[in-house]
Amino acid sequence: MSMSKEINAGGLSALPLQRKIPLIVLALVAFMLGTGIVVSYYEVKHAAELAAADRLQSLSQVMASSASLPLTQRVVTMRHVASDTAIVEALRHPDRPSTPAVRSAMSPLLNQPADSGAIGLWTRTGKPTGSLALDPPERPQRVRQEIERLERGDSLAVGSFHAVNGRTAYWIVVPVFDRDSSKLGYLAQERIVVNNAATVRSVNALMGNDIDGFLRNTRDNLWLQFDGSVAPAPINPRPFLGAIEISERANKGPILSATSQVAGTPFQVTVERSLSSVLARPLAAIRRLSILAIVLVMFGAIAAWFIVHRLVAPLGEVTRAAEAIAAADYSHRVTPHGRDEIGRLGAAFNNMIERVETASEESARAVASLTKSVDRQAFLADASRAVAGALSDEHLLADLLRLCVPRLADYATIHLVEEGGDIRRIETLHYDPAQQDAVRELVRHYPLRVDDNSEVAQVIRSQQPMLIPVIDLGRVRARADEETKLLLDRIAPASFMCVPLIARGRAFGAMSFTMSDSSRRYSQEELDIAMDLARRTAVAIDNMLIYRRSLALRLEAEAASTAKSDFLAKMSHEIRTPINAMMGYAELLQMGVSGPILPAQQAQLDRIRASGHHLTELVGEILDLAKIEAGRMSVESRVASVGEVADAALALIRPQAVTKGVEVASATNGNGNPTFIGDPQRVQQILTNLLANAVKFTPGGGHVSVHCDLLPRQENPNGRGEHDWACVTVRDTGVGIASNDLDRIFQPFVQVDDGYTRNHGGTGLGLTISRSLAQMMGGDITVESAVGAGSRFTLWLPSPDSCNA
Repeated sequence: MSMSKEINAGGLSALPLQRKIPLIVLALVAFMLGTGIVVSYYEVKHAAELAAADRLQSLSQVMASSASLPLTQRVVTMRHVASDTAIVEALRHPDRPSTPAVRSAMSPLLNQPADSGAIGLWTRTGKPTGSLALDPPERPQRVRQEIERLERGDSLAVGSFHAVNGRTAYWIVVPVFDRDSSKLGYLAQERIVVNNAATVRSVNALMGNDIDGFLRNTRDNLWLQFDGSVAPAPINPRPFLGAIEISERANKGPILSATSQVAGTPFQVTVERSLSSVLARPLAAIRRLSILAIVLVMFGAIAAWFIVHRLVAPLGEVTRAAEAIAAADYSHRVTPHGRDEIGRLGAAFNNMIERVETASEESARAVASLTKSVDRQAFLADASRAVAGALSDEHLLADLLRLCVPRLADYATIHLVEEGGDIRRIETLHYDPAQQDAVRELVRHYPLRVDDNSEVAQVIRSQQPMLIPVIDLGRVRARADEETKLLLDRIAPASFMCVPLIARGRAFGAMSFTMSDSSRRYSQEELDIAMDLARRTAVAIDNMLIYRRSLALRLEAEAASTAKSDFLAKMSHEIRTPINAMMGYAELLQMGVSGPILPAQQAQLDRIRASGHHLTELVGEILDLAKIEAGRMSVESRVASVGEVADAALALIRPQAVTKGVEVASATNGNGNPTFIGDPQRVQQILTNLLANAVKFTPGGGHVSVHCDLLPRQENPNGRGEHDWACVTVRDTGVGIASNDLDRIFQPFVQVDDGYTRNHGGTGLGLTISRSLAQMMGGDITVESAVGAGSRFTLWLPSPDSCNA
């Protein structure tokens, strides 16, 4: 009663510690035990649900597998019967009466009369053969529905559940094939869902008394018990714990269920267990735990009243020590009181203070180390950004040295090895601008080569870093001249390190770092930073050197290409001049300027002029190729008619075709007369070349034709542009081209079949020049061909209609 008055007067904080602590302990124990009971209940409940789910899932899979085996065997048997010649013959003549051979073939399907129903043959239209009659009318309708399902492409031979004469049945329907694998009709048998008492008892023994099993049809909502009787469907099914469901039944409340598909059928096996039976054991265990918790709470309250007075006395001293720790005074200690728990508490508190003091010191060191590591990473990141821009301008490496000075050195130098073995200093930088000229003058007093004994040369040769924590300046001065000594005294180098620049296994330079008047000295830590920096710098400098070499090689290649084109142009001109003179003199001789010409001499002069024309054409092709490669070839861009240009090319090539006996179309054919944007003269040159090749490689009696058309953009195989295309296709019935040579024929000087080409002449430049001219006009040339099937070359040119749209 007095405790209640004190709590009402000042709250819990007004109570003395002797009473407050037991109440707090009691409340904490009660809360922890209560929380533990609640958590335990949900954990045990969840574990029970998971165990039930696993068992239900396993049972459903076992039941589905057990149900699948006899069905699979029955389907196999029916398919075997369906392949019998008597069955096939009966479906070939569906109007004939059934024969004993048919009944004999069906005998394997009638050895289980308990579950075997009607059996018969059906045509693909759903008509029974022989004298088969089924009552009531719904039964043949069921068979027709299953046949229609199979005709639509469904592969399941087992049909859905249906009621027949107060029992549940289903049809198994398999196709009957003729000798040519064509489908003649179907063999169908009605199966009755029935399980004998022994089978039902075995299933119940496997599942247990609290688990029920059902068969269900996926095509409707029909549920059956394992004995074949119809059962109501569960209410409000919903997912639960992943693979199972929770639903309700009127007589059982919430239930857990697992479902597995019976392979090869539209059936599913579902096993159910009521949620109340699943949670029966967890609830009983929780009730026992609750009683135990109440006992523990009462025991804890009594023990707290006896123990609390032992804790109150030393609390004041512990509180003062804790306040000292909060003020960062780790020298305060607690005096232990005896060897009991209170005494051990004091000793433990003193041990804790010592650990806190040690941890504070270690934390300070860790923070310092972390700060240094962050600074190092930030420095290396800045260095990486600086060298990333040094691809083509070595002056950007000065930015890298500005990061290193004075962060890593008082002055630093980047060295690169030249082709002759000399070591060139790319850049030297001192943190003090007043000392910059002096330090550069000092390093110039020490010329370096890869094969000398200098520190930089040794680092490059060995590919190993060098660290000199303290430089013996007196020894260095002893080997120097007077001017160098003055510079050494002014700069006063005190500590040195040098790291190699290595890329692709080759050392091509080094970076040297020196401390002078800053009183700093190098250690292994700074050497590690320098090595990391050197690795990043080496990659950047190596990339810069590779870029410069590749740029120089590209310029050389371009100069060589230009020189080649100029040479071809000049030589072609020089060759054409004497050829023209030779042809002119031959023509004068033919005119009789120098006297009468005999028939034999006339034939020789004709050959001279023909050879001259041929050489002139070859020189012209070389000149065109040279202009194209040099970028000096120009084409017009105007609207012209494809048909007119194609007809002009046909007129030029027709005499050659007539001479060879190749039939050439009298004019172009196709869809109207489309127009194009380009150079008509160059288009005629392209078509003349394509037609000349077609005539050249088509034997006598063959045929060459030209087809013009206007095609939409999506039909262009190369997708060159957002417009329609005016196309000209040259077809021939010649020797054709192998598929692996279709790309090669457009390369300069390439002749696919050397033997055949030698018989017909040519340099292998015609198609190269033609495709280049087509691409200069925004088009292209494609080819379709096969050996012995002729060739089809298509010239694609942009159409002005869609270009203006």
